[in-house]
Amino acid sequence: MSAQAYYEKVRAVLDEIHRTQAEKLAQAGEAMAAVFVAMSLVAETGACLAARGIRPVTFVSPNVEGMEPNHNQKVFEAFAARFFSRA
Repeated sequence: MSAQAYYEKVRAVLDEIHRTQAEKLAQAGEAMAAVFVAMSLVAETGACLAARGIRPVTFVSPNVEGMEPNHNQKVFEAFAARFFSRA
């Protein structure tokens, strides 16, 4: 194999690696954008409900002081009661 042919093969492999890495980076950016939009919608919905005096029941991290140890279980139960009462 000539030096030129070897160079072209190496260049093609490096170009493919670069393209693949760029695609992975773009996919990660798209995923982050989707999460950002979804969380923004959740936050805005909560703010709108709070402005109307509606306090939605939300999950809380277990390490938040002042919360009952079974708070999140109560959230699940409230959801199940509301969801299954519609059936």
